[in-house]
Amino acid sequence: MHIRRACAVIFAILIFVTVSRAQGRLLTLDDIYDPQKRINFSGNFSQTTWLADGKHYLHFKVNPQSGLREFFKVEAATGKSEPFYNEQQ
Repeated sequence: MHIRRACAVIFAILIFVTVSRAQGRLLTLDDIYDPQKRINFSGNFSQTTWLADGKHYLHFKVNPQSGLREFFKVEAATGKSEPFYNEQQ
């Protein structure tokens, strides 16, 4: 019984080490709680909204300084993006 338990513990440790190295960095409290740096762990992905021309789609990013969503018009073929809405125009 002790050998089986020891093998299970060693296996769990090896899995944890492998997963930790695969991520490239450690998870921090800022990743969870900081409003500007936090990572969305909900698994919800935004849906792609194609524009009428069929060549561009909308993509949003959260501005780390303001915490607000900013929408960008992205050209699918090249990946070139520009703000979708510009107040100066």
